[in-house]
Amino acid sequence: MPLILELPVLPVAHARVLSILGQQVASISEIVVVVESDPALTASVLRTANSAASSPLSRIDTANNAIIRIGLSMTRRILTGAVIKETFRGLERSGVEVDELWRHLIMTAMLCEGATGDANARTPAFTAGLLHDIGRLAMASTAPDEYRLVVDRVARGEDPAEAERSVFGFDHSEWGVEIGRAWEFPGDVVDAIGHHHAGGVSLAQRTVDARDTAWQLGAGDGVVRPAGPALDGSPDRLALIESLGGQSGLAKRVETYRGAILVG
Repeated sequence: MPLILELPVLPVAHARVLSILGQQVASISEIVVVVESDPALTASVLRTANSAASSPLSRIDTANNAIIRIGLSMTRRILTGAVIKETFRGLERSGVEVDELWRHLIMTAMLCEGATGDANARTPAFTAGLLHDIGRLAMASTAPDEYRLVVDRVARGEDPAEAERSVFGFDHSEWGVEIGRAWEFPGDVVDAIGHHHAGGVSLAQRTVDARDTAWQLGAGDGVVRPAGPALDGSPDRLALIESLGGQSGLAKRVETYRGAILVG
């Protein structure tokens, strides 16, 4: 009998963060207030501001100065990742390769953003890439023992979505849509979450393309591991990777972001 899951509930501070980050215009003062209400979020922005990539002349020790140093765009990215990381813990019990999943999510987010020409659309693009597997994060965190059954089925050759439906009655794309709606994500982000395998229009298709590129670069989704880096030679794909610093530059960006949100 399929498992019945309850939709995950965000702590008040985290819900407030996502609400503010969803606004097109959010002031530094608004963001500082919600960041300072949560030690984990404060630590994430401070780590980023004091990282080697930010090269601060002196150590930054307040959220306000950290946000000024790294900028609102980077702050939005860091806080979104930190909220998701804090919300979905205990993934290791599920059998998912957690580090690999996070590399996949972060790389997909960066590629999706990088492929977006409109400056106003870059934050939603990053968000869609980062959250496209939020259904899997929720399933593996909420029901780790059951999700391990999915991982075991996939290891025996079963399709991941079919394995999820066998155990839960729905797959991670479908559950991700339910979460996105419950958490009031923008409609195009919810659409991208629901169609990150099948494709679609605009943001959904960019998410599919970014996910495929991450996969070709060897960043698996924590359940299925790619055979190895194997770029298909598409000129657009190669140009995008080059615009992000090439494969080595992109890998460094991923690790910097990963270090900011996953430590602690």
